[in-house]
Amino acid sequence: FTLSRGAPRELIDLLTARTGRPPLPPPWAFGVWTNMEGGTARVIDEARRMRDEGIPCSACWVTDFFDEGTNSGVGCGSTGPAGEYADLAQLTAGLHELGFKAMTYVTPMLYPRTSVYRDFVRRGFAVRSADGSLSTERFFHPPTLLKTGKFFSEEGDIDAEPTAMIDFTNPRAVDAWQCMVRRILVDQGWDGGMQDIGELTPANAALADGTTGDIGHNRYPLLFHAATTTEAAKTKPDAIFFMRGGWLGGQSVAPAYWPGDQGCDWSAERGIKSVVSAGISIGLTGVAAFGPDIAAIMELPSDTEDGAGDKELWLRWLQLGALSPVMRIHLGYKLRTPSPINMWTDAETSNEFRRYARLHVALFPYLYELAHEAHSTGVPIIRGMFVEFPDDPTCWPLGLQYMLGDSLLVAPVVERGATTRSTYLPSGGWTDLWTGERYAGPGWVEIAAPINRIPLLLRDGKLLPMLPLD
Repeated sequence: FTLSRGAPRELIDLLTARTGRPPLPPPWAFGVWTNMEGGTARVIDEARRMRDEGIPCSACWVTDFFDEGTNSGVGCGSTGPAGEYADLAQLTAGLHELGFKAMTYVTPMLYPRTSVYRDFVRRGFAVRSADGSLSTERFFHPPTLLKTGKFFSEEGDIDAEPTAMIDFTNPRAVDAWQCMVRRILVDQGWDGGMQDIGELTPANAALADGTTGDIGHNRYPLLFHAATTTEAAKTKPDAIFFMRGGWLGGQSVAPAYWPGDQGCDWSAERGIKSVVSAGISIGLTGVAAFGPDIAAIMELPSDTEDGAGDKELWLRWLQLGALSPVMRIHLGYKLRTPSPINMWTDAETSNEFRRYARLHVALFPYLYELAHEAHSTGVPIIRGMFVEFPDDPTCWPLGLQYMLGDSLLVAPVVERGATTRSTYLPSGGWTDLWTGERYAGPGWVEIAAPINRIPLLLRDGKLLPMLPLD
């Protein structure tokens, strides 16, 4: 155990030198990712519409299917039913023809009464308890979702039996998993996807390498992610999986992260406010490519004024996502109908999605330059104000504004009804990139933030390489 002192940049450099630098993601990862569902025909139609509407998009991820042979897919649509996917390779080929990367969904969970479950359990590749019984956790079950549309089991449902987990401390289990990853990337044509879970290892587990669940719990997601990314690097170097589970060193085996399942509300506990501070915090571990769910995944029954019907929240989340390293739409699982607010709701949301997608893509040269810097030094793309201004004590507690690299100050609007944003400017000159207005720090300023604008300021003396916005 070592204690070190120094400026934040120095400490992040030191930490990642010891635990691993973040990988350099493929260039397309810094484009725009959208979530499409409803079956092959609808996904291809929606992808074509994206092109026709002039909305730049590099990737489409699809989750509302379950493929038993590769244990992939969620098995449930958003607020609508899951779609029909007769041939996944045909789907990915169609997306590729339109210039999209195709992304799916995987977890380390083994679902009862499926062929993969039977195979992995029979060969001793599942996590067990000290008494030899399967070590299981309650988890949703994609085959049941496809049949019933229910996430949670009831008496007599297929998933009434808890799910098992792959034991990644067993080298043979790793080989079997990597075989499925190859099938996902090569036979089915996916280019990566969401790699969910990894943090559910039961405390009473007895892993194949002799460690117990309470000891191996934190290491499990690192082994899980490493098994996938190692195979992806060999099989399809241009692929990328984005993760949520992690531990110290996770930044070296996970090319991208998202902050887990966010709530569709304005709260600091689980909503849009929590995402801003999460991006700052995870950056301190060296995570470079980070992005939230736009606009969250879950709406709970307690959400009254907030939630899926909140157009203002969707637009503010869109802006935050555009000024993140990874810009990714998530349709999510909302309780209300009609379908959740998204880019096609009305002319305004469609136009704003196009505008902020173009802004995000225009920032590609800057973001990719920052990704190279992170790969070399560990210094993240999203940086707490104190990372760039460690000698300014006001910067240290700021959790709702951040630096995107060393040039851009981003102050997301995270209060309902707000049309201005109180923002702290460190010493020096700052220019509002929307209006051209000039400010001088240090000090607090009130910046205009109408519904279609996120405060975004350029630091004096810094260059901002960009592609044309049109």
